Amino acid sequence: KQTPGAIGYVEGSYARQNRLPVARVQNAAGAFIAPAAFEIAAAAVSALDDVDEPTDLRVSIVNAPGKQAYPIASFSWLLVVPATLDESQSAQLLRFLAWALTDGERTARELGYEPLPTVLAERVLTSVRAQLPVSRSAR
Repeated sequence: KQTPGAIGYVEGSYARQNRLPVARVQNAAGAFIAPAAFEIAAAAVSALDDVDEPTDLRVSIVNAPGKQAYPIASFSWLLVVPATLDESQSAQLLRFLAWALTDGERTARELGYEPLPTVLAERVLTSVRAQLPVSRSAR
């Protein structure tokens, strides 16, 4: 911002918090898109169109298809090895994720992040529930 003519890359929340100018970037559909909340969510949702298995969330949203999809977007990932967790730990993790994907969205927005679209949040919870060793009552 202090160097005339400079171009740099920072995450969208940092740019908004520091009132930095942003560039529109050409996406896979040929449209020039700014890094706004709706456009980032559009990238997340459109990338799911190519996933057949609802519990398989290994998908990139970089240059996702869709006319309104922002092309330089990514998820934040949580990597968990289910075999390393007992039932109690799995139940705690599941409660945290359920909160993070529902009530915790307010905190994400306050920090400048775009929460997962509802359809994707539901898929995350379904996938986690299917893979964690949690008793039926904790699900």
